[in-house]
Amino acid sequence: MKALVLRVLVSAVLLLSAAVASAQPFRSWLTNVSGHGYIQLPSSASLNFSGGSFTFEAWVAVQGSGCTSLAGNSFTTAQWIGICGNELRSYISGSSSQYTIGSVPANDWTHVAVTYDAVTKLHSHYVDGELVGQRTWEAGVTASPAAWRIFSDISYEFTPVGAIDEVRFWNVARTRDQIRSRINRLITAAQPGLVAVYSLDATANDVVGSLHGTKNGSANYLNGAITTGCTTSTNTLCVGPSGRFALSATWKTASASGVAKVVPYQTSDSGLFTFFSDSNWEMTVKVLNGCPVNTRWWVFASGLTDQHVELVVTDQQHGETIRYFNYFGQPFNLNSDVDAFATCP
Repeated sequence: MKALVLRVLVSAVLLLSAAVASAQPFRSWLTNVSGHGYIQLPSSASLNFSGGSFTFEAWVAVQGSGCTSLAGNSFTTAQWIGICGNELRSYISGSSSQYTIGSVPANDWTHVAVTYDAVTKLHSHYVDGELVGQRTWEAGVTASPAAWRIFSDISYEFTPVGAIDEVRFWNVARTRDQIRSRINRLITAAQPGLVAVYSLDATANDVVGSLHGTKNGSANYLNGAITTGCTTSTNTLCVGPSGRFALSATWKTASASGVAKVVPYQTSDSGLFTFFSDSNWEMTVKVLNGCPVNTRWWVFASGLTDQHVELVVTDQQHGETIRYFNYFGQPFNLNSDVDAFATCP
C-alpha cells in the first residue's frame, strides 16, 4: 500500500462552474470560477532558474478541459506548468521541451510537483507524492525576461476553473522522499533551496521571504466551511465530540481505484475502512483528544495493505484538514500524528 499521508481537509464545498471540489488542503486558497485571474510575482533573480535545478510544487483542484496554466514565466521560451485535459504538462526550456505525463483528477485536491536536476538532467513529474514520469532533458532550464505568474503565464493567459494552494518554488531538484516529507504540512520558515512559498491565505505574500505577489483579475480567496458535525455514512466516518471529525479515504492500485467504505462498527473515537470487499478490512483510524497533554488533537492510522491510500481528516468545527498518504509498494505502517490539529479545545 502506498505511503500514508493523512490529509485533514476542511469539509468545504467549492463551486467550480458546474463542478464541486472536495475539502481544501490548507486554511484558505486562491480560486477562479471564470475569466482570467492570477497572482503576479515580482521580477527577481531568485526566481530565475536558468542553467540550474528547479522544483515547483502546488495543491490544485481544477477542471480538466483544454490546457490551462498553473504557473509560468513564458512557455514559449522558458518554464510553464499546467493541466491539459487531465494530464500534468510542463516546459523547462520553452515550447520544444514539452513533457506531458501524470493524471490529475478533475475537481479533486491533488498535489503536483515538477522537478529538474541540472546535474543528472532528469525532468520529473510527481502526483500525490508518486513519481509518475521521468525523462532526460539535456538542454536544461532557460529563462525569460517575463516574471512568473501563478494561475497564468504571460504567453498563455488561460486560468483554470478551480483552485490552487501552497505554491512552492525551490532552486534544487527535490527528491521523492523530500517532496513526501512536507506534502501535507505548511512550510512557514526558510529551508535550504527554498526560494518562495505562497500559502494564498487571503494574501499573495511570500511567507518565507520578500517575493510578494499581487492578485489580479477574476481570482479570489476562499475559506473552508465550518459546520457543527457530520453523520457517518457509507464513505464518511464521523468521530469525536458530536461527530466533529470527518474521515474519508481513497485507494489506488496499479490498475484500479476507488473510495473506501466504512465498516459498520465504530466507537466514539475510532473506526475501520474496507477497500475491495466488506469482509476484507484494510485500515483503522482514530482521533484522540490530546489537548490536556500538548494542546493538539491526535490522529492515528494503520493498515493491512501496500497500495496507495489517501486518508482525509477534517476538523469541521474549525474548517481545517490534513491528508495522509501511504505510497505504492510500502506497507501501511502505523501513522501516529500527535501534532495533527492545533484546534483545542
